[in-house]
Amino acid sequence: MNRILLLLLLFPVLAFAQTSGFIKPDYAEIEKAIANKESAYYYPPLLKRYKANDTTLKKDEYKYLYYGNHFYDNTTGIDAGDDTVTTNRLRVIDNKDSLSVEEHKERIALYKKLLDKHPFSMEDMDQIYISAKIIKDSVNTKIYLHKLRKLVSVIMSTGDGKTDETGLHVLAVPDEYFMLKVLGYRFGGSQKLTPHPCDYLTVKSNKDNVQGVYFDVTQMMASLEKMLMGEGVGKDFLKMLEEEDKKSKTKKKK
Repeated sequence: MNRILLLLLLFPVLAFAQTSGFIKPDYAEIEKAIANKESAYYYPPLLKRYKANDTTLKKDEYKYLYYGNHFYDNTTGIDAGDDTVTTNRLRVIDNKDSLSVEEHKERIALYKKLLDKHPFSMEDMDQIYISAKIIKDSVNTKIYLHKLRKLVSVIMSTGDGKTDETGLHVLAVPDEYFMLKVLGYRFGGSQKLTPHPCDYLTVKSNKDNVQGVYFDVTQMMASLEKMLMGEGVGKDFLKMLEEEDKKSKTKKKK
């Protein structure tokens, strides 16, 4: 099936045009606010409005929704095995050269099922938007274009992606690749973790002469470390990495 990222026609490359005014997420404050029942950003009702496709949600509420989802467990009662069945069926459909209207409708339903577990997967939302646009499903086209615009706007407000200190804040690796496409760039095939830490992705030759984009993964890395420590393997794992690093440096000296 031929994929055209229609979003490229709708999102100006704001991140690389901005020079100031970035606001990095205050993760400690966000975690505190979404857990406070007296807060305007208390997560359960905020997420309920989001899932109900409430178009009155403001940009700041989207900020707490996206970055707050990192701290909120909304997978209770959702069978992880469902993902495999759903993705396998999508793989079958997506391998076809062309799709019928009914198959596009099935794609929409399947991607919505994935969104039950990962409500902020922009790639999944974009696939719904593409199929909805093709079959002239105006309801789903408007819903998911609106959500994508809001989420992209929130992420772009956190940095310009030009340096290790001004990376775009994301909470999932797939969001990095999605944002590359939104910005109009194609992955160049190389990735590295910087000291900040940022995930630096190179991009293919482009008219902006941009070599790559920085994505701030501070919170992702903190979560990974916390998860590993919680499982009781973190210290050994980190120690192993340190030892491997020392061995590598020793070899280079020789």
